[in-house]
Amino acid sequence: MTLASTDPAVWMIFGFGFGLFSFFRGFKIYREYRVVEDTPQAPLRSVAMGLVSVRGTASGAEQVTSPVSRTTCCYYRVEIEKWQSDGRSGHWKHYRTHAGGVRFLLTDPSGSALVDASGAELDFEPTCERRAKNTLFFGIGGDTGELELLNYITRVSAVTTTGPVTLGLADGSPSVDLPLVHGSFRLKEFCIVPGRNYTITGTCTENPEARDEHDRNLILKGLNEPTYLISEKPLAALESRLRGRVVLMVFGGGALSAVCLGLLLVRLHLW
Repeated sequence: MTLASTDPAVWMIFGFGFGLFSFFRGFKIYREYRVVEDTPQAPLRSVAMGLVSVRGTASGAEQVTSPVSRTTCCYYRVEIEKWQSDGRSGHWKHYRTHAGGVRFLLTDPSGSALVDASGAELDFEPTCERRAKNTLFFGIGGDTGELELLNYITRVSAVTTTGPVTLGLADGSPSVDLPLVHGSFRLKEFCIVPGRNYTITGTCTENPEARDEHDRNLILKGLNEPTYLISEKPLAALESRLRGRVVLMVFGGGALSAVCLGLLLVRLHLW
């Protein structure tokens, strides 16, 4: 029996659960929105220690090459999803996350600061999206590019089973003699690219390895404040986007849960 042919009550339960998830997820985003809204944007030259909001241009003498699109960047993150099928229906489910890169300078007209993007939430469009499949009956689809992607996914899978991987798999990593992963995969790659402007809300600390006044401040994910957001949008546009997501997830999720619960109670003759 497939999901499409099951009792409508299953969809009501699914909608109720999804609505609750969106509702509580919305409050998490609301907290992030308030942090961004309450943290005034400051010139890099005058940032204080603690939570800061800054905007500038990324640059750096050291750069890396991203593993999927081969983009020259300061930092990349690849979100890998795997297709989960249930009869006639299915969905993409998170499979692995692979991240890597180097610290880079964020510069505005007043000065600069060093940035460690590890652990940041990246709020911009993917640099690229690719798909690859290796199925039991149909084998590897497409061209040799898919084989390269499957090899990459296999190496990432061999390193870890949970959480982000921060290893140099992008450049010059040796080939591994492992059986290729099976299934259909979707890869979304996000890159922080030199020359682009970014708005960063994160924690500023003193850089213990500073070489000059340009990198004496280090912006990273704080130990006490979890908010760490890197966006290509200016601050006003970022606040507007977060506010819209809060309204959609809190009110939309709450409404969906309430409707599905009501329909379920009526169907079960409990109301």
